[in-house]
Amino acid sequence: MKKIYFGGILFIFLSLLYNFIINLDKKPIFIKKQTILEKNLKEDEIEKKIKKSIQRINEKNQRVKSIIAENMFIKVNQRTSVSVFGNLTMEKPKNFRLKIWHSITGIEMDIGSNQDIFWFWSKRMNPPILYFSKHENINKTMLKAPLNPIWIMESLGLNSIDLKDKEFKKIEDKWAIIEKNKSSTGELVRIATLIDIERDLILGKYLYNNSFNLIASTEIKTTTIDPNTDSSIPKEILIIWYDENISMECKFSKIHTNLKIKEQTWERPFVKNSLEMGN
Repeated sequence: MKKIYFGGILFIFLSLLYNFIINLDKKPIFIKKQTILEKNLKEDEIEKKIKKSIQRINEKNQRVKSIIAENMFIKVNQRTSVSVFGNLTMEKPKNFRLKIWHSITGIEMDIGSNQDIFWFWSKRMNPPILYFSKHENINKTMLKAPLNPIWIMESLGLNSIDLKDKEFKKIEDKWAIIEKNKSSTGELVRIATLIDIERDLILGKYLYNNSFNLIASTEIKTTTIDPNTDSSIPKEILIIWYDENISMECKFSKIHTNLKIKEQTWERPFVKNSLEMGN
């Protein structure tokens, strides 16, 4: 399977648009980039410091069954800065749709998932092929995490946190829940979820390689309380992909929770040229 490189596909349209040159210092907000994720907490500390907060977070997140975010403002920073817009729709556990467009060039990207498959399409690919795969074949696709809709869904901080087989680390005044996994490219990775136990908030999700170097991070800069569920909903998100030297700042304007969503939303888009990954 040919690797699908994030930098060359997702934001290749940066070279076709123009704005202003920037010098962006791409660093995570809540942790240091060099943070080493080692297990260093005893079970009694975990019980006392973390589990009660996570229980409260899970109770709130379980009330949120779906979200619709309209007219997201998205600023993409690489060598240039480009502003685009997006609509995000999510329904737990696997339904997801993110469409991104530019005010001049129209629809640029479609990333989605339903109960059976997930897909990715970008206008700027040559040719503009729609890549898709069954969920069970994710580890055969060579698809990097930032293109995976399940990763994006989990990065919103609205899923329940499972503590089974996890490790824990205190990072300054925050707490990280760490799991080991294999990426879709076959490498051993560590995924850390950062928790603020004083405010019962998920602050970020961090993907490390086996050498503890950051591959990608998604951090929730600000939240708002949803009046329907009394849950913390992301308002501003910062996403950084370190190898590609790209960051993306997302601001949500209108967010609706637990509305009925049409089943057609989760249908794979019709594209003349499609390729199944990992088959």
